[in-house]
Amino acid sequence: MDYKKSERIVMNSAKNVLMLLVVLYHSMLCCTEISWGPQSAYQTSRILYFVAQFLNCIHIYAFTFVSGYVYAYLRYETDRYSDWKTVIFKKTRRLLLPYVAAAIFWVIPFYCFFWRPSAKELAIKYLLGVAPSQLWFLLMLFWQFVFFQPLADRITVQRKKICLFLTAFLLLHYLPTVLSVVHVPNVFQFLTALRYALFFYLGIVFRRTDTRKFITWKVLEGGTIATILLFAGQQILLSQGVLSKAIAMGISPFVSIFGTYSFIIACLLLNRKSPEGKASVIQKSGMTVYLFHQQIIYLSICLFNKPWMPPAALTLLNFVVGLSGGIAIYLILRKWKITRFLFAIGE
Repeated sequence: MDYKKSERIVMNSAKNVLMLLVVLYHSMLCCTEISWGPQSAYQTSRILYFVAQFLNCIHIYAFTFVSGYVYAYLRYETDRYSDWKTVIFKKTRRLLLPYVAAAIFWVIPFYCFFWRPSAKELAIKYLLGVAPSQLWFLLMLFWQFVFFQPLADRITVQRKKICLFLTAFLLLHYLPTVLSVVHVPNVFQFLTALRYALFFYLGIVFRRTDTRKFITWKVLEGGTIATILLFAGQQILLSQGVLSKAIAMGISPFVSIFGTYSFIIACLLLNRKSPEGKASVIQKSGMTVYLFHQQIIYLSICLFNKPWMPPAALTLLNFVVGLSGGIAIYLILRKWKITRFLFAIGE
């Protein structure tokens, strides 16, 4: 099998793992002393706090990387992404329509039930997309296609061009943090999209590069050690003064870059000869699980959060309920044409 074809197959599997990590991340947040969800766990864990922080440095960044990788394949190796208007129309159906449908029929009702927000707060969070719960990812990803479709013909794998684009996207990664200091609102997740553009670009470059010489156990070992050391340094700096926190902010993208590459290399090494098989239910339901899992976990927290419940057990229960509940909703929604259309099921 052609190496790049087998690499692409592994990337599809990587998306499944990343979706599971997203569910796991949200499953443990209530046990980490971080204010998240309708309740905080009676018992919290400092270990789970650091595990959650570590996952947060990698999982969505890696997801964006894989999205950029798939985009590069479709844009440069097929004719499916050749027309700008067609791409934006498809992504409006695939990302913005599910955003609206999930917000109206699922996310907003739960938010109103648990937090009793004002109409103004709802408008800011969801109509303007400033803080739309887990749906922020859909808006952020839509912007990547808006950014990169007109740039696609200028992106090459020449060393000078790569250095130029990397510098530009690295600066864009820091820009939202600077703008947030002066209270620039993150309308429609535009600022978040600037932060993640670096990883979408890295995914594009990875697809267009002969990566075989980098996919080794030694590279994985070095990348993993670098990720852990950078993460540890970042966490230490965050507990210090203002200057130390600024340095931690500077380190942040490099933790995510090394972590993302280490995750991708691990997937490629462990699944190097994976055949292209029939999509599993987890792969088919991935988008639906993402859209619905967070509020299912809210319900799980309310049900299982007890004074005697260990943090690890509550995390596991949240994960099982969130994942199985999301898959169950997928199996229900795929039965009707209208729900398949609204939530982009089977596309």
